[in-house]
Amino acid sequence: DEEPAHVKQMLLDVVRECDYIIDNPPPTALFRDMLDSALLFRLNCWVRDYSDEWVARDWILTRVLERCIDEDIDIPYPHIQLKYDSASVMEKEAEKNAADEERKSAEKERIKAEARIKEQAESTARMNARKEIRARIEELNTALEEEESKESEDPDDPEGGISQNRLDILAEIQELEHKLDEGSGDDD
Repeated sequence: DEEPAHVKQMLLDVVRECDYIIDNPPPTALFRDMLDSALLFRLNCWVRDYSDEWVARDWILTRVLERCIDEDIDIPYPHIQLKYDSASVMEKEAEKNAADEERKSAEKERIKAEARIKEQAESTARMNARKEIRARIEELNTALEEEESKESEDPDDPEGGISQNRLDILAEIQELEHKLDEGSGDDD
């Protein structure tokens, strides 16, 4: 029952909130197909750093699901229709289980809310850690450039050898890039 324009706008809003996604080329949302009980959409967007692909995907899918829930956009599931002859049996069973179902539903919603808050905190922490690593890599690249210029000007080393400091900087950069790759979720 949902309007495709509303869903497309919601998808684009979510993508624009994601720090992993770049603005150019701009993200697009396309209405791809109509199935028996579902409308299919395709979302195209690009990450700044390829190692962030799976982290960005996780972030976007989680936020899309949350927005669907918040905006009462139904996510379809296969429907099965059952017939039972005795209505009185069903009524008694429904009365008996109504209170239990209400309690279970409230508990389930509480658990979902707690999980959502925890996941958002973890996602924010991951994003901040990755930003800090990238900032440190930038600092190290600047220090590496300075070290390289010092080495090229060193009259005591006419062969232009690599200093221990430069090797240490390169090792730290490699270690930090490895940490970024480990957090990407890409098993290839």
